[in-house]
Amino acid sequence: MLNQLLNKLTANVLHRRMRAYLDYPEARTALILIDVQPAFLADQSLLLPKLAKVIAFARSRNMAIIYSPFGGARPAHSLAPGIAELFTRLESSTETPLPEELAPHDGDIVLPARSTLSACIGKSFIASLRDAGIEHVILAGSFADLSIDSTARDATERDFHTTILSDCCGATSQDAHDATIGVTLPRMVHAVTSSKDWFQHAAKQTGGKQTSPIKQENEQK
Repeated sequence: MLNQLLNKLTANVLHRRMRAYLDYPEARTALILIDVQPAFLADQSLLLPKLAKVIAFARSRNMAIIYSPFGGARPAHSLAPGIAELFTRLESSTETPLPEELAPHDGDIVLPARSTLSACIGKSFIASLRDAGIEHVILAGSFADLSIDSTARDATERDFHTTILSDCCGATSQDAHDATIGVTLPRMVHAVTSSKDWFQHAAKQTGGKQTSPIKQENEQK
């Protein structure tokens, strides 16, 4: 009985703290779209409208929007299985443009294609985020169990408040998605939440329209 009461009190305290913790000032928040490419989205059609809605919301709040695509030339050295899988998917796909609702707009940041899982791969990019005053990063994209997991770990360790949009992340399989979103990432990042809940928290913040000063360069490690 006492344990149940303590658990309930603890849950209530954490819930109140989390509500404040999930505020997202638009001038200090960036949406990072990882591997949002036709080659990776072809078999994840249910993800498209969710990503489109998140992008539209971030634009309506004047948040920085950053695209980090996977690609480039396949390295000659032996690759980890996850990276090799992304290259194989990319190389076996016919190149097509992004759907209009997912395509970058003027003012969005499109980083150079990277051959790593993590999007946080260069001192220049990280410095640009800091120079722009970005403190909160929101991650969404094709592979929760690969690129998003790796990016999330790096972002958190670089002291960014990191949020994963659980329903806006694909994966290599449903089991991989459930394990990463339900078990792994909640221990690694500040918040794993649905896009609907994120909209509600982020909408509490207001501010004027601004142009993101984030640079469009990304220095490879």
